[in-house]
Amino acid sequence: MTFGERRSISRLAWFTAALALLALPACGTGSDDGAEDDGGGDGLDAEVDGELDGDDGETAAECGNGEVETGEECDDGNTVSGDGCENDCRYSCVDDLDCSDGNTCNGSETCIDHACEDGSPLDDGEPCTTDAGADGTCVAGNCVTAACGNSVVDDGEDCDDGNTTTGDGCEPDCTWTCDDDEDCDDGAFCNGAETCADHVCADGTPPDEGADCTTDAGEAGVCRAELCAPIACGNGVVDPGEDCDDGNDDNTDDCLADCRAASCGDGFEHAGVEECDTAVPRSCTTDCDSTGSQACTDCAWETTCAAPDEVCNGADDDCDTTPDNGFACVLGASQGCSTGCGSTGTQACGAACDWDACVPPDEACNGADDDCDTVADNGFECAAGTTRGCTTSCDTAGTQTCDAGCAWGECVAPAESCNGRDDDCDTVADNGFDCVLGSLTACTTSCGSTGLGACTLACTAPGATDCLPPAESCNAEDDDCDTVADNGFDCVFGTSQGCTASCGTLGTQDCGTTCEWDACQPPAETCNGSDDDCDGVCDNGFTCCAGQATSCRVTVPTKTCTGSYTCTATCGATTCVIPSGGSYAEICNGIDDDCDGTVDEGCPVGLAFGPSALSPLWGNLTGGSVFDDTCPSGQALIGLEGRYGGNIDRVRGICGTLQVTPNTSTVPYTYRVTVGAGTTLPLHGSNYTTAYSIRCPANTMAVGFETRASAGGVTALRLRCASLNITGGPGTFALARGTSVSTVEVLGTNTGTWYGYAPASPAVLHRLRGRAGAWIDAIGVGSTIPSLLLR
Repeated sequence: MTFGERRSISRLAWFTAALALLALPACGTGSDDGAEDDGGGDGLDAEVDGELDGDDGETAAECGNGEVETGEECDDGNTVSGDGCENDCRYSCVDDLDCSDGNTCNGSETCIDHACEDGSPLDDGEPCTTDAGADGTCVAGNCVTAACGNSVVDDGEDCDDGNTTTGDGCEPDCTWTCDDDEDCDDGAFCNGAETCADHVCADGTPPDEGADCTTDAGEAGVCRAELCAPIACGNGVVDPGEDCDDGNDDNTDDCLADCRAASCGDGFEHAGVEECDTAVPRSCTTDCDSTGSQACTDCAWETTCAAPDEVCNGADDDCDTTPDNGFACVLGASQGCSTGCGSTGTQACGAACDWDACVPPDEACNGADDDCDTVADNGFECAAGTTRGCTTSCDTAGTQTCDAGCAWGECVAPAESCNGRDDDCDTVADNGFDCVLGSLTACTTSCGSTGLGACTLACTAPGATDCLPPAESCNAEDDDCDTVADNGFDCVFGTSQGCTASCGTLGTQDCGTTCEWDACQPPAETCNGSDDDCDGVCDNGFTCCAGQATSCRVTVPTKTCTGSYTCTATCGATTCVIPSGGSYAEICNGIDDDCDGTVDEGCPVGLAFGPSALSPLWGNLTGGSVFDDTCPSGQALIGLEGRYGGNIDRVRGICGTLQVTPNTSTVPYTYRVTVGAGTTLPLHGSNYTTAYSIRCPANTMAVGFETRASAGGVTALRLRCASLNITGGPGTFALARGTSVSTVEVLGTNTGTWYGYAPASPAVLHRLRGRAGAWIDAIGVGSTIPSLLLR
């Protein structure tokens, strides 16, 4: 039985006794009791429950005010639990039984001055019974299951030192290492007599060297280095019965002090040969950092460290990756648990690796009994979620709710009801209803107008028969229920009639908000070439007046031009016509003079070239291979280059790009044809003689060609060069060859006849053709006529 359960039983017994005392009749005839009963109360409720009795004028007890009032055991004015007076004004305990936690090992709790006091824990090792009913032992005030290795000497154990070390007085099986000297005797005389002290074996003191002894063979011997050796052993001579005799008493070399040859199992470690020679294992550290053991096998330490058995210590002793396996839990661990009152508590893993009892949590504000003392939210002002009655600020009966912080919330007013009062404390009576009970309110009359009537008992507007109509008003409705709208006024609000406007058009006048006819309003303007709306403007609201000539302006980035258009029958604009000539003529000045969106139309922007016209071929017309090279579009011949000696051995054409270049420093602009870099045509011929290069002067091109040739091939080349000029203005621009002609030539040493080709102006050369082998056998040219491209 828990402390809380015992305390509840004690409280019940106390209140039963209190009720019995209060039920006894008062001194006298008993008439007073009858008077109380007749008033609806028995007088007992106020004394026991601390609530208002109703007729005797007593005040309800208030727990926590520091005064012990009727129905309270105590009142210390605080909410501290366990201090002798609980926050429900009942004693924390009445007798020792109320304080007992059922744990024998932590001592017997007592009730002193109504407060529970802890007992004195029993000594470790005292027998007890665990919560599961098993035999146990008291350890640090808790009852744990008896087991070897729990550091407590349980029944059937000699000792329990909590470790697995052998030879330390307490063996891993919880038995003494020794009880008397006989348990430690190894039977050897020469190493002294072993003794048992505090259950630990201690080595004896060896006798003097040379002391008499008896060998294992039963012969007389002497003690040498803690061994019994034959009497002649140690003279350096191997006598009969000896394996060896090295004349020393060193037991770590090849020959022992008793003249036996060193061997595995003789009990001595042979230096440089054996790692060990003992039946006692040595301590080592396992892979999981526990203390294990290594056995000496065949005089060598085993390569692995044997893990010990698992013990309750919170560590992984046996190296299986799980601490305290084989026990109920891991020492020092904790887990959640379900308490007897349904809350989530905590239980710890104790010294014996068993789960301790589930400890309830501290009380929390949640409307539940967390700490299992049978009282929800004790220690707080109230239990979360509970409610109680209260009086609102407007003197109505409201409700208070204990909030999530276990404090009483505001007094919440009730819902409004139809009673002519402000129930919900919003300063408005009967809000949420149609009207306030008994007051005059708007209502609907029999003719649908809004009148006045008394608010009904259901807080609704009265019916039509109880609704008084209003006086007639100007609103196009029958307000006074006489079947006539706006009677008593000039007209009915919102109606209209035709009228003649001030400019003679047919207009409209409306009956206004005062039920009088407004002024005549002319009609809206239409596209008809007239002034319909009497504002003195024809077709206003449209683009223009139908049929009339209208001026217009066209603005481009560089100029504004003025023109006109005729307004259409639909009052729309047409294209603005700009007059030609005069200040609106294009003059090649970078300005859109005629405002047509194009700047300097009719002005030169480039050149176009017509088809080729060919000269004859001159020279050996059968020698070598044919070649025919034309400058790319837009280019003309401006030179020749190659190799020459007696003949012209190699040749290729040099082309230049012809382009129209404006001079914008004067107005109107002037234009000229300039020559830029162009393409070099393929090289023909193969003899490697003297290099030559003939070029027309800057901004001139080949306009004529001459060659000296014979049946033996071409011996000289000559180009006639001139410029191309642009004359005239917009509408009269033309191309003309310049009058100045330059000659460039290359002359071989061989003779021949001169031939020439001179196309008419403004033709230019743009093609080189002929025949070539080791030298140039024959040659000719082609021309094209350029023309101006205008914007």
